[in-house]
Amino acid sequence: MTPPVDTKPWEALALTAALPQDRELLDLLLELDRRLARIVDTSSEAMLGQIRLAWWRDVLQSDAPPKGEPLIARIQQAEARVAWAIKPAMQRMVDGWEARLLTPEEPEAFARERGEGLFTGFAGQDAPDGLKAAGRVWSLAEVGQTSADFDIAETRSWPRRLRPLSLLLLAARSEGRFAGLRLSWHGLTGR
Repeated sequence: MTPPVDTKPWEALALTAALPQDRELLDLLLELDRRLARIVDTSSEAMLGQIRLAWWRDVLQSDAPPKGEPLIARIQQAEARVAWAIKPAMQRMVDGWEARLLTPEEPEAFARERGEGLFTGFAGQDAPDGLKAAGRVWSLAEVGQTSADFDIAETRSWPRRLRPLSLLLLAARSEGRFAGLRLSWHGLTGR
């Protein structure tokens, strides 16, 4: 098993690129993603991982989730503030990580559910054409898979508030010694 997933430097950069009113939602979605990744990465048996993921699915479907878990409290607060339903997108993220747990050799279901879930959860009504494909490509790139289903140049037409998503996509596909400069420039300009 791989070690637990920690915050990645480009996630911090994406949070910096987010509009102030959107940072908390992006941070929440990334924290849930890290929590789900940790479950998958640290489960010694698939069944134990499934039980822990099912708990999160139940929490996200519940009208009265358990108290005492700070992440659940943050989800409840965000749902009250955000103008669109975020829990269905979060449930898709859980489904994606479950697909990763059960069939790691078949990354498509993982990429579709996790990537589309996180990207649409953040975008809400601002979801432009291609956003779901970008989410899938981001999720595949995060696990070392390549996909030509989306051209990063399409993100130039996205609304400014979605720049953190294009930055995550670019970060997952970037490598080399100038990657940090390219990501910083994209965070500032969207190009």
